[in-house]
Amino acid sequence: MLSVGMHYHIEVVVAFMLLNFGSNYVSVSRATLMANSTTVISILAGVLILKEAFSWAQIIGAIIIIVSVTLAIETKEQEK
Repeated sequence: MLSVGMHYHIEVVVAFMLLNFGSNYVSVSRATLMANSTTVISILAGVLILKEAFSWAQIIGAIIIIVSVTLAIETKEQEK
């Protein structure tokens, strides 16, 4: 059990390091949108890879995140 927890922490650290590195090449707003998408990606990875249960709360939360990110992108593109 300890090794699973250690791998999780390493993956999170690496993911955020890559996000910070990538933010040098994209705008801050795009990097923020990508960071907000990590929750949905984590849910999908848990369901598909670890065979975890997919609850209604996760479905609703994922939909809210996807809609919010989409609206933010659409609003940003319309401002240009």
